[in-house]
Amino acid sequence: MPSRIAVFLWLLTCGAVAATLPPAVELKIKGLAAVGDHRGVARLLETWLNDHPEDAVARLRQGRAYLDSGDRDRAESVWRRLLKRVSDRPELYRKIGEHAQRAGLYDLAVDILEQGRRELGGEPFSWPLSELYIQMEDWPKAVASLLDYGRQTANGYALAENRLQALARSDDSVQKSRSAGMLAALEA
Repeated sequence: MPSRIAVFLWLLTCGAVAATLPPAVELKIKGLAAVGDHRGVARLLETWLNDHPEDAVARLRQGRAYLDSGDRDRAESVWRRLLKRVSDRPELYRKIGEHAQRAGLYDLAVDILEQGRRELGGEPFSWPLSELYIQMEDWPKAVASLLDYGRQTANGYALAENRLQALARSDDSVQKSRSAGMLAALEA
């Protein structure tokens, strides 16, 4: 059984543990966010990033702050610069895609996830892309992404089948139509 220190060091080398902001900065960020001053959060993170340009998580958060302030273009610019600097971390692509998807910026989410798929390979991106395409009702692409996922992972086909069955069994008519659309695309 590995020690806690060994696990922490392993996570650190994998990039799963990010540089943390000092508690005083975190407190200021929480205060600004609580009153809806997302531009203030972005400026505070910019100050931090001037001294810590390698902090990818702070850069990710800065983009989110711009997005929350309504400045989609600035958020996208921050995130694209981040991915140019640190293009080998699939979790960054996925998190940016998730932020964009939640904001209803489906085209940006697809673009970021497709970029990750091209640069790093498909496995970490096929499932989130399929979910995004389901939400967008782009059935051929949703099915293609699910099939990619099936080819890339040991139990991928079973998970894809379960996802389709869950949609088909849903009481929600939208979910049922989604599964019908996907099944029609699968048969095509």
